[in-house]
Amino acid sequence: MKNLSLGPYKNVNIFVWDVGGLSLRGAMLDKYVYCAEIILLVYDVTNSSSFEILDEWIAVINEINDKQKENKPLMVIIGNKCDMDHQRTVKRDKSHRYAAEKGFIYYDMSARTGEAVALTIANLAAKVLGVQLTRVDQDFHKPIITAEIGDTVDMPTIQRIVKRHPTKKSILNNNYPTLPLSKSTVCSLQ
Repeated sequence: MKNLSLGPYKNVNIFVWDVGGLSLRGAMLDKYVYCAEIILLVYDVTNSSSFEILDEWIAVINEINDKQKENKPLMVIIGNKCDMDHQRTVKRDKSHRYAAEKGFIYYDMSARTGEAVALTIANLAAKVLGVQLTRVDQDFHKPIITAEIGDTVDMPTIQRIVKRHPTKKSILNNNYPTLPLSKSTVCSLQ
């Protein structure tokens, strides 16, 4: 369960059930799909077979949804592991085209790094609730990315590229002289 604040809705509860690829013909699948507001069809962008099985998932889900009289769920295709673009086997344009042909929304995200996860969930919940997220709302749901530069940085190469050599004065921590100098730096971006 995840609790969100979206526009005028201050207490939105999101319940997520992960049924996994092995449960395609599972006896409990219809229990998870029944009355769902959103269904995320997640595939691995580095594994084309996980993309190719989406048609089977859609057919099974549509079969279950045809039995219910309620509103049909919002169907979304998610390309997971977008942080591994260098190993991508399912091209982005192919997945976008596939989603558009099916009338589904498409997002790329990374479960490992958290890239676009919270923002995607917030956007989808807002869509179901009929809420337009403001820029502030969207920024709130973007993760803070932390990067650390450690001892593995090749400073002579960086100095040649930048073409300036730091002086001893610029290395000293003048703002906080009591703090020890560190060989690593942490940078947080939002």
